[in-house]
Amino acid sequence: MMNSISAVILAAGMSTRMGECKPLIKHKGKTFLEHAIELARSVEVFQIAIVVGHEKERIQEQIQIQDSRLRWIYNPDYIKGQSYSLKAGWHSLGSSPGVMVFLADMPLIEKRTVNMIFEEGRKKLHQKSSFVVQPCHYGTKGHPVFFGHIGLDALELLEGDTGGKSLISSVPNYYGINIDDKGIYRDFDTPEELNQLNSEVNVHDAL
Repeated sequence: MMNSISAVILAAGMSTRMGECKPLIKHKGKTFLEHAIELARSVEVFQIAIVVGHEKERIQEQIQIQDSRLRWIYNPDYIKGQSYSLKAGWHSLGSSPGVMVFLADMPLIEKRTVNMIFEEGRKKLHQKSSFVVQPCHYGTKGHPVFFGHIGLDALELLEGDTGGKSLISSVPNYYGINIDDKGIYRDFDTPEELNQLNSEVNVHDAL
């Protein structure tokens, strides 16, 4: 089952509130998207679909990570919301019983978190019913999310910019994994949030 697990990284948004391409913003010398790719590569998934849309050529030119598992997927409907990117990436995977979903604007997630969610999801793939494994920090849910045995027909219910939230709520078996990692819910949508991140880095470096 381990070799049947895939990953999707959503990096197709227009970054309207940020005012610049979020996947290419740098944090500690790497772009947000490079952080997401490294997280996905840190576990034994056999393919990684990176879904792009807005500024796709620029993104692909600047990301130079070499890995045979990486596949660039273009979502022509990226302007319609994150759900369409999720569907585009997922459909490109073929029949993967396990799919981990990452967002390209969450650079603070720790690798140990990704490993924990991966292992919990892998263990549960023996069951035949649909399930979700999601990290939680004191009640706050986050990413990445592991989806098990989700039929492609279930994806057709997704609309707009809700991403996988409505899909998660429709799955009968939900497993929330408590973990001490605030990075699971910290995304960065505005210049103010980015300034806060940079301030934290500066304080940390000064210690």
